[in-house]
Amino acid sequence: MDHELQELRRQSSDTPVVKFVNVILKEAIDNRASDIHLDCLEEGLCVRFRIDGVLFEKMKPPAEMQKAIISRVKILSSLDIGNTRVFQDGRFQMRMEERQVDFRVSVVPGVYGENIVIRILDKGGRFIELDKLGFSDSLLSVFQKTAAASQGLSLVTGPTGSGKTSTLYAVLRLINAKEKKVITLEDPVEYKLPYLTQIQVDRKADVDFGNGLRAILRHDPDVLLVGEMRDEETAHLGIGAAMTGHLVLSTLHTNDAVSSLSRLLSLGVKMEQLVSSLRLIVAQRLVRCLCPYCKKEGPADAETKETTGLSKVFLPAGCPRCNHAGYLGRTAISEHIWFDMELKKKLPELSDQQKLRSHLETLGFHSLAMDGLEKVRSGLTTMTEIRKVIWED
Repeated sequence: MDHELQELRRQSSDTPVVKFVNVILKEAIDNRASDIHLDCLEEGLCVRFRIDGVLFEKMKPPAEMQKAIISRVKILSSLDIGNTRVFQDGRFQMRMEERQVDFRVSVVPGVYGENIVIRILDKGGRFIELDKLGFSDSLLSVFQKTAAASQGLSLVTGPTGSGKTSTLYAVLRLINAKEKKVITLEDPVEYKLPYLTQIQVDRKADVDFGNGLRAILRHDPDVLLVGEMRDEETAHLGIGAAMTGHLVLSTLHTNDAVSSLSRLLSLGVKMEQLVSSLRLIVAQRLVRCLCPYCKKEGPADAETKETTGLSKVFLPAGCPRCNHAGYLGRTAISEHIWFDMELKKKLPELSDQQKLRSHLETLGFHSLAMDGLEKVRSGLTTMTEIRKVIWED
C-alpha cells in the first residue's frame, strides 16, 4: 500500500500532470467559470466548467491520467490521497495573472472514482458596481438609503448561486469604511475590501454564525455583514443588533421577498422586532444575458407572445465570443420591499403572506416575474431563462 501511495504521489508530481492541472485552472479563469467539475465516469475523467450557471464539457484527459490528476488536486488542497472512500474538503491558493485566486475543493467518492468540485474564489477579480447588476432605478435608490442608514436590517434572499453575496458587497462599497467599523462574518470569505474586518466561519474551531456574531458585537461595529440568517440564534442576534444602533446586512434562503417575513417569524422573531428593525428585503435571481455580438431577432413562441405581447424577440445564436452558447454574462432580476413608516404601521395586520402581497400590489409592487419580462422585452435575455428561475402556480 505504501508503495502504491508513493507511486501515486510520483505520478501526480510529474510535469505533464502538473501542467495539465494548471491548464485546467487557467482555462477556467479565462472562461469566467465559477466552478470546475472533475467527474469520474465509467468511460474516464470528464472536466466541466460552470459558466454563467451552466455546465460545459471542456476536456477528457487520457484514462491513465485520471488518478494522478485527482491526486494532484488533493495534494494542492492538503488532503489525504490515501483515503478515497470518505468526503473531504480543502482549499488552496495560486497566483494567476498578477492576482491571488483561492480555490475551495470538495471531494466525494463515487462508483468510478473520486469526484471533485473546485469553487473559484477570485478575490482579486474586478468588483461589479451596484448599478451594473441589473437592478431598477427604484431599487438602486433604496440601496443608497440602506448604505447611508445608521441602523436597521436589510436582507437579500434567493437560492444558492443567485448572487446574494455579490449584491451585499456592492452595497458595502457604498459605505465609507474609513469612517465606520465594518465587520463581516462569512462562510466562506469570497471578496476582500479595504478597511473591513472579515471573519470566516470555522466550525472545527467552534466559530459559527451564532458565537461569531456575539463576539463581533463586542468590537464596537457600525456595520455588520452576516453571511446567512439560517437559525434562530443568528436571527435573534442579528435583529437585536439592528435594533441597537447597528446596520446589519444578511441573506435568507426564501423563494421571494414576501415569504421572507414568514421565514423570520418561523425563526421565533417577534413582529414588534421586525417592525423596529426591517428596512429592506430584496429577492433576486440570476439569468443569462443574450450575447450582444450574435443575438438575432426571431418570431416569439405562443407563450412568449401571450406573456410579453411581442411577436418578435431576440434569440440566442452563438459565436466564438460566447463560446457558441448564445449567452454572455448574467444579470439580476429582482423584487424588493422597502419598509417605510406607513408599511411598518400596517405590518402586524399583514403577517399572512397573501395579505402582504395583496397590500404591496396596491402600492405598485414590481415582482420577479415582472422584472424578468421587462428584460425580455428589452432584448437582454429570453423567456427560456426566466422560466428556469421562476416557477409560478
